[in-house]
Amino acid sequence: MIKKLLIGIVALIAILFLGGMFYGNSIVKGSVEEYGPEYTGTSVVLDDVSFSPFAGTAGLTGLVIGSPEGFDSDKTFSLKEISVKLELSTLMSDPVHIY
Repeated sequence: MIKKLLIGIVALIAILFLGGMFYGNSIVKGSVEEYGPEYTGTSVVLDDVSFSPFAGTAGLTGLVIGSPEGFDSDKTFSLKEISVKLELSTLMSDPVHIY
């Protein structure tokens, strides 16, 4: 019984790991474009995402947040590219190192 439970837990971790590797970028991009407009009340477009939780890196390319109704400009904010790297070994320490 315990052996089957451990095998199930290992299989679940492997599935999550592989899912994060192969679908992490599309999950982040879809979430930004789906929930961004709900929070900002404007249009939100994101061209590309590079997301690797196991390497501790993330990046956004082509983020555009539209202007609210009544404003002259078509966009409030645009970002060509941004990236961050998290030093995973510091995740449980103080301070956490983010570059």
